[in-house]
Amino acid sequence: MQANHIPRRERLISKIRKLEYRLETSREKPYASNPYWRCKECGIYDPQRSVNEGRHHRGCSIDGLDRQIEHYRRLLSAEEAKS
Repeated sequence: MQANHIPRRERLISKIRKLEYRLETSREKPYASNPYWRCKECGIYDPQRSVNEGRHHRGCSIDGLDRQIEHYRRLLSAEEAKS
């Protein structure tokens, strides 16, 4: 990391944007017969996900993205407070 000349703040912003984009594009549009959105990775529909306390199926790579985004936002706010 010391050899990296890109400022840490810019790297954190880029990481947050990439994770947010991945989260936004992780859902498929509903079909005409089913009005609920569906996860592209594991196929779980939004009502079932709310019953599962916001969790996706086991092994889904989308599960936990919102926690990762919050983690990087905390790092970014700490970096900005340090400046």
